[in-house]
Amino acid sequence: MKDNEMLSQEEIDALLAGDGTEDEGQLEQEELSKAEADALGEIGNITFGSASTALSTILGHKVEITTPHVEVVYADELNVEFPKPHVTVSVNYTEGFSGTNMLVIKTMDAAVIADLMMGGDGEVEDDELTDMHISAVQEAMNQMMGSAATSMSTIFDTMVNISPPTVEIIDFSHSDEPQRSLGDEMLVKISFRLTVGRLIDSYIMQLLPISFAKEMTKKLLAQQQSATEEETAVSAEAAPPPDTTYAENREYDRVTDRQEAQSDASAPASSSREERKWSHPSRQGKCKLQNFRRFPNPNRLAAMSTSGCLWTSRYK
Repeated sequence: MKDNEMLSQEEIDALLAGDGTEDEGQLEQEELSKAEADALGEIGNITFGSASTALSTILGHKVEITTPHVEVVYADELNVEFPKPHVTVSVNYTEGFSGTNMLVIKTMDAAVIADLMMGGDGEVEDDELTDMHISAVQEAMNQMMGSAATSMSTIFDTMVNISPPTVEIIDFSHSDEPQRSLGDEMLVKISFRLTVGRLIDSYIMQLLPISFAKEMTKKLLAQQQSATEEETAVSAEAAPPPDTTYAENREYDRVTDRQEAQSDASAPASSSREERKWSHPSRQGKCKLQNFRRFPNPNRLAAMSTSGCLWTSRYK
């Protein structure tokens, strides 16, 4: 374009529209697809199902962690998601994967878990957590996340190890710790319903970088695709060869019927069809049957007589 030329309004509008479309497309590419969200929900169901069993054992109460809900959030929006201080449990993967996982639970729920860990009945009146409470929560989360890592090893068929969890109380409205710990502005939030007997009916949330989430889903979907291809190959190898018995039987029937028709044609014209039928030597018992054998058709028996006639019988 020459220096003295100016852009027309249409060209300006096209450039602006192009920029917006590019940004929107980039955003959609960064977010999760439905298949990836379903895969993360499946991973969460299995791993936290195992984690709930471990937590039930150490707390002495029935624990259920169910109904995962997957969505994408931004780190700078977490203060809206968690307007009050929450307890965070950060775990780094040291083997099998490279990434960070953060659990977020309410301080009151953490207080109940800590009280049960220290031998109490779980009936707490406030959510104040001392160092002893935090240490108790850390031990519970260590058992829970260790069990979850074992389940991940089974899912991905590879050894998965984690670092000891770090427990903190974070006020998301005044801290950028989640973003610094997770190392990504765009995060995946997986929400689970958490129940502990009749003491807790709340939620627990898992936060992880979207890059780490995509790494896990890519590996899981690739495994599922490989398993499907293997099953298809095994089924194809195990499939029986095409059944030709029916075609062979039909051909045999046509040959037999043709021979009987020729026999009928050579009979005296004055005789009836029934008389011609039984005038055939094989039906009068004049043929000595030899080499008696069963044909593929289970409704036919056949043998060759010494005179060369073919005797057949249909029976049910």
